[in-house]
Amino acid sequence: MINLDATDLRILRIIQKRGRISNSDLSMEINLSASACHRRVSRLESNKVIKNYVALLDPIKVNLSTTVFVEITLNGQADEVLNKFEKERAEYSEADFESFLMSRYMKKTKLPIMMPELPER
Repeated sequence: MINLDATDLRILRIIQKRGRISNSDLSMEINLSASACHRRVSRLESNKVIKNYVALLDPIKVNLSTTVFVEITLNGQADEVLNKFEKERAEYSEADFESFLMSRYMKKTKLPIMMPELPER
């Protein structure tokens, strides 16, 4: 295991929030020379402390949905109960199905839903 000092931890906190920060800007923020900062980041990368750099996408802008799992309990497992559930489920769009589930039944299922746009914090 690699030993991380306070400077390493500061570097990691900054890179975690702003993965595309330049080495020059990072070195100024942590009060190190650019070469010392680069050596530290390279050491963190080679020791797999920094595994990858990723992009966080806006799910609304790229039309991504998420899947939620809901547990539904039926009153029994007889064919008539299951058939009634399936028939009633077919009457709802995916958007309305969540309300249908919560009000009528509890059975495990997965629902693809669009993430609503949340207000900025």
